[in-house]
Amino acid sequence: IITGEEIARATAPGSLQDVSLRRGQIYQLNVGALHRHDVRTSQVVSYPASSAPGQVGAGQERWRLFVGDLFAYATHTQGYNIFELASDGTASHLRQFSNSQFGWKQIVPNGSGLALSTTSPNSTADGPHHVDLYSVGDGKERSDFLVTHQTPAKANAIALYNGLGYVADSEQGLQVLNYKSWDNLGQPPSISIDTNASLNPPRAEEGTLFSIDAQVTDDVQVRHVEFWLDGIQVGLDGSFPFSYSFLAPLRASGQTEFTIKAVAVDTGGNRTETSDLTFELVPDGTPPAVVSVTPPNGAITGLIPAILIRFTEAIAPATFSLDTVELLHRGEDGIFNTNDDYRFEDYTIRYDNEARMLALVFNRDIDPGAYRLTLRPPLSDLAGNALSSPYTSGFRIYGFEDNDRDGIPDALEELLGTDPLNPDSDGDGTRDGYEDRDNDGLINLGEVILNTDALNADSDGDGIRDGDEDNDLDGTNDGNEILAGTNAEKTDTDGDGVTDYTELAEGTDPLDPASYSRNLHAVSPLLSYLNSQNSPQPESILVSISSPAVAWLNAEPAPEPDSLMQTIISPSVAYLNSAPPTHPATIPLTISSLPVSWENSASNQP
Repeated sequence: IITGEEIARATAPGSLQDVSLRRGQIYQLNVGALHRHDVRTSQVVSYPASSAPGQVGAGQERWRLFVGDLFAYATHTQGYNIFELASDGTASHLRQFSNSQFGWKQIVPNGSGLALSTTSPNSTADGPHHVDLYSVGDGKERSDFLVTHQTPAKANAIALYNGLGYVADSEQGLQVLNYKSWDNLGQPPSISIDTNASLNPPRAEEGTLFSIDAQVTDDVQVRHVEFWLDGIQVGLDGSFPFSYSFLAPLRASGQTEFTIKAVAVDTGGNRTETSDLTFELVPDGTPPAVVSVTPPNGAITGLIPAILIRFTEAIAPATFSLDTVELLHRGEDGIFNTNDDYRFEDYTIRYDNEARMLALVFNRDIDPGAYRLTLRPPLSDLAGNALSSPYTSGFRIYGFEDNDRDGIPDALEELLGTDPLNPDSDGDGTRDGYEDRDNDGLINLGEVILNTDALNADSDGDGIRDGDEDNDLDGTNDGNEILAGTNAEKTDTDGDGVTDYTELAEGTDPLDPASYSRNLHAVSPLLSYLNSQNSPQPESILVSISSPAVAWLNAEPAPEPDSLMQTIISPSVAYLNSAPPTHPATIPLTISSLPVSWENSASNQP
């Protein structure tokens, strides 16, 4: 977060919809599956996925994910899936809830048996899009509709805090919803707590990250949970699941223990406190160590904004200095520890204790060349334990001078073994920039553009070749985007509303917003004839419809002329809740689509 640099990458097959972080686990919701990745160490560990049945609606609303303490919810177009969470983070599919509404967008529980959802009869933008209140009990079994709360526009998303709902209501902005009357019954909440530290006996190592999870229920609704450390309130959480983290105190001040408690407060002001729980502070006798460095040891990369160093534990910021953190440039002679070496010091130190992350953020472009990063004692943890020995890591930064104009910087050509003065070093008729040195499907020029390693087929180590990555998730892999000249980090390079994937598939120019198919009637994220009486189509043209979603919803389209030929190509084609006219039996109607449906309609299509 402090630099925007990517540290590691987790991948899973399918269309990414949403992510949630809980207790060191990242839950990734794709269409059809819920994936889990453990990110508590430098190596991301991925686990088998759980099935998440359901469809994406014609409106192409993305699925949303909510992860609680013992359960998780994942929406689909007609409801949501419920997952049970085990103590190790494993998510097991319990059941699928569906109803007659096709416009489910999000559901968020409050932890006291209620949940708010943003729903609509329609998956597209037409019709009512309001907030529904459900009774969900313990979150695993019940899904009982209670009431609809109307909002002025299209309710897209919702968050709960301090017993209120905060609704993203499209063009009407933020709506604050008091969805449940305040608690006047006088019944206080029930509360218990759990921690990541040992409880038998209660002890915690000084300076380590200490987390508290509060399990709270109430007969009406919990407003918030307060977290107390040694008699002082240090945190407050107003949304379920209720949790808080802090660094355990140090023994250096003479403190040998600390006490925690949590206080639950409902919307009527009724309070319940846990009993004080005292933890013994165990001395930290383990020296810190480096978990990872970005860029990694041996990396070859273009210009970077920062160097990231992650440690096993929190580091005392006062121990960061030019003596303990050294970034050495090798100099022009290509040999370290000679007179032309120099220290690069034009950077700002940023440090995040909870993330245990040190960032050297460059104040200007770092000089090209070879570097050696050294971390040495007395760099220490919060308890004063110093690094046991110096840590070193080396990497190479190349500049962008390109004398032979083959698309590869001269400094990189030296590393690839090509001639910086010859655009076709091997004389095979292909310029060096269009060769693929590491056979990863991404040409050398593409490696420069995307700042990947031209000598490593899988630069990020995620098991996917660099050329097969799809950074912008538009359906066209990075290797093909570079060859086509499109932006591999932008879904629609020319900004004409048509994805690069669609334009390449249809033969139009993804670099020219004026390039489109002559017979193309409509290409858009959503094509629909909604709540309208549509004019007849001209009889003299061939109508082709190619769109991520094509729908005639809640509409009475005008009859089509007998001579009209239609071709519909779309991931979802639907005539929902409508009465489409009869398509002439003598004229071909071609539909190429994953799901094709005439549901809840009075269709009389031949």
